[in-house]
Amino acid sequence: MAQGQSALVELQGNDAVLFAKADLSAANSAVRGGSGTTTSVVFSSQTASGSTQLASPQLAGIPGVISSQIVLGNTASTSIRAELTVINDNGTSADMMTLQIPANSAVSTVFDGSTVDSSVRGASGLVGSLVIEASAPGLLGTVVFNTADAAAALPLQSAPFNEAVFAQVAELDDFFTGLALFNPPGPVQPGLKGVPPGTAQVTVTVLNPDGTQVGSSTVSLADGARMAQVVTELVSEAAGIVGGSIRLSSTEAIYAQVIFGRTGFLSVVPPIGLD
Repeated sequence: MAQGQSALVELQGNDAVLFAKADLSAANSAVRGGSGTTTSVVFSSQTASGSTQLASPQLAGIPGVISSQIVLGNTASTSIRAELTVINDNGTSADMMTLQIPANSAVSTVFDGSTVDSSVRGASGLVGSLVIEASAPGLLGTVVFNTADAAAALPLQSAPFNEAVFAQVAELDDFFTGLALFNPPGPVQPGLKGVPPGTAQVTVTVLNPDGTQVGSSTVSLADGARMAQVVTELVSEAAGIVGGSIRLSSTEAIYAQVIFGRTGFLSVVPPIGLD
């Protein structure tokens, strides 16, 4: 990961608006849909929570194909140290970085896979998850996914869940819905018979617009592991559906996000927690 330029944060209560310079061009494409030397990344939909952990179930770094820009804003009156860890599919650490974020300011860093050892990332690059451990509450964050022809921004998540829903699913020949799941390492819930401690049993259910069930499947995620698949790879009956929803139920608290995409278009959506 390469550290970006620090930038000014204007605060309104616990909300923050980040004004950065050209090194946030990916966010510029995602938020404003244009080019230029000034970018605005808005955190106004986020409120700093008491949590000191932020996460993104999906982080992609494939040189020349896709990069992930991480923007962190400190709403606290004191400096915050943030430890960023990129996690492989199997739950092992692939890349680490520490950022010191001054009070009422922000920093950005870009993950494109180039700093990850080739023995870890393989020949093409690395797709994994991101965990950020902060030294104190007050951190807000956004991850911006940037490709050659599309970009999308998503707030970093601060609260894993056991039950959640995504209020849209669209599976067509030229349009896909991807689902990323991440079981963060941490406190273990009481184990299920025959399931290793810390393993999340995640049931993915696709529903029609009228609420009737299309199909479902259950996947296992070991402690610290993650996965990302197109919804039809998990629930084959979802092929051709437009306008339904996805419900998740997990035995361990997890993070998740949905990715909608086609050529020239990318959108990333957080879950609606039901806990």
